[in-house]
Amino acid sequence: MQDDEETVLCNICTDLVSLRKNEPFLRQLLGSKPPGEWVPLREFCTQAGLGVGEIKPDLFATWLPDPLADDAYAVVMFYDDESKWSMAAHYNRGRLLRDASLEQPSGNVVAPSCSTT
Repeated sequence: MQDDEETVLCNICTDLVSLRKNEPFLRQLLGSKPPGEWVPLREFCTQAGLGVGEIKPDLFATWLPDPLADDAYAVVMFYDDESKWSMAAHYNRGRLLRDASLEQPSGNVVAPSCSTT
């Protein structure tokens, strides 16, 4: 994968988990999909009412529970099938979903991380 393509993928996915204007995507992903169910990102963003811009057809997303079992957080995963590129972001789902039973620490994304295999 070229560095330019990796940068574009990383920017798209980072924007999806960090910009408030993209929260409809996260509400739909975290609120309607079970953990580990991969969704085609382009199609899913369209359903959430977001523009798809440079989102590739082979880019997918899912979410997983926090590895330390903190219910207020989730790990959002992105994967590009063509290049085998992936990214993970630790996300404050408690704040997003406004679940009164969850502790709601401040902040959204704790640590986005991009990698290629």
